[in-house]
Amino acid sequence: MVQEVKFPFHEELQCFVDGLAYDFKTRTGFITIGKSNCTDMCGAIAIMTRIDPAVLKIYTVSDELVVYRRTSVDSTWVARVYRSEGVVMPPSKWDWAVRGYASNNHPMCPKVKYGDLLVATTHKGVVSKDMAVAAWRSRMARGEVAYIEVINLQTNEMETLYE
Repeated sequence: MVQEVKFPFHEELQCFVDGLAYDFKTRTGFITIGKSNCTDMCGAIAIMTRIDPAVLKIYTVSDELVVYRRTSVDSTWVARVYRSEGVVMPPSKWDWAVRGYASNNHPMCPKVKYGDLLVATTHKGVVSKDMAVAAWRSRMARGEVAYIEVINLQTNEMETLYE
């Protein structure tokens, strides 16, 4: 009988963590997490900046690939999520983008201001997009997110959703 491995839950990352690594030469952090988990962006950035305040890129990997990056130590972090039902795909293959923007009450990111971009996700197919919208709506209900944008990447039509 094969026993499922449970990774420990990390309070700051808000997910089950398998491993963590850092490459000082490229100033890149790597966080491997359990399947169907996602990290808290502010938690991932906080951990990596404690390792190296000059970190420029953070990869989190499970059944999706998330890249947090900034162009310089003083610049703002931007996140991109590459996901399609567990398959990492190049950006040209995506159908939808969903962006979440902060409210004034994000508990893990006290420095964010209303309207700051929290994360942009990309999706292949309507089901993946609908799941992302549902997840963002739950964050709106908790007061962390002010609004989201849903963008059809094939037609460039955009819809803004408020709670």
